Amino acid sequence: MTAGPYDYQFPSFSSTDQWIICSRTEDSTAQICVVPAGGGSSTDITTSPTLKCYPEWSPDDQWAAYEEQSSTDGGDEQSHVVRVKVDLTGILNPEAQVALPLKFDLLPPTPNPAPGKVKLRYTIPRTTGLTLGVYDIAGRELARLISNQRTNPGVYTQTWNCLDGRGRPIGNGIYFLRLFTGIDCIERKLAVVR
Repeated sequence: MTAGPYDYQFPSFSSTDQWIICSRTEDSTAQICVVPAGGGSSTDITTSPTLKCYPEWSPDDQWAAYEEQSSTDGGDEQSHVVRVKVDLTGILNPEAQVALPLKFDLLPPTPNPAPGKVKLRYTIPRTTGLTLGVYDIAGRELARLISNQRTNPGVYTQTWNCLDGRGRPIGNGIYFLRLFTGIDCIERKLAVVR
């Protein structure tokens, strides 16, 4: 997928589960694009500057249908269904592409329980300010691993050595990892057992 201020919405898998068709929105317009399900760059299959949503594959994966919304001269909104031929031949090479995620997520930490080091993975679908913190059961922040850092779309892995903000080992117990932007927040529970 192309890096940038895009939102990918309304994903629909092909009948072979090899392709995803979705709506890629930017500002007030949206294009319908195709992405390899195993990861890779998106390829737009529409180009008109209107809002398009709810793409669906035909049963044979040869066609896609989507809803296109536009305004009339009088300012009224209207929508209609559009059908477009999808030719996947040679447009994407999934093995040579880098996959970008479709949603904001903090994956479960590993290992859990953690003996002293833990791997954290998170996915970012669009460029955003990102904060990742570790909190005790009372809600106090023990460590801030990322502090409002501008982060590009991608899949990230970080190792945390179970030290607090002063570099001291945290004790055995239950902790919470919080990944948040100004809009989204995801929390995962982590047990530390040394």
